[in-house]
Amino acid sequence: MKKHFKTISMVESHLRKKYGVPTENTSNDENFLDWDVRITGVTKNGLVTTYTIKPNNTYNNDKICLEIGKVGVTQSIPSGIRLSKSDYIILAFYDDRKLYMIEREKLLNYIKLIKDPPVPFYISYDRNDYQLVLFDRPSLLKKCKVI
Repeated sequence: MKKHFKTISMVESHLRKKYGVPTENTSNDENFLDWDVRITGVTKNGLVTTYTIKPNNTYNNDKICLEIGKVGVTQSIPSGIRLSKSDYIILAFYDDRKLYMIEREKLLNYIKLIKDPPVPFYISYDRNDYQLVLFDRPSLLKKCKVI
């Protein structure tokens, strides 16, 4: 898995400035999948908050594509947003200067509700079958908070 170092650094900088708290990122560890950025300082709610960054997942400008698993020979293996242990998912697009934030659990619950198109669908890359969810971009972004 290749992390998007530039996007992670940009989001981390934005969070640090917006909330005025110290942060750290995991861009130096390709194998760390729990989260990408976390606020390490005490915030007003007293919690350490973690974020997974999903950059430029636009598909045909109207859809957003997110990985939720890999299909192995004998079983489905969680990956992507299902494997993340972050509190929030941040969507960053190259065609939009806004950052969209949604609670990870809220996003996973939304995946369960999607009926059209049926989810998940599968796509193969390098002998791996990735389970992907295709979202209607405007509908998903309405569920997000712009940060």
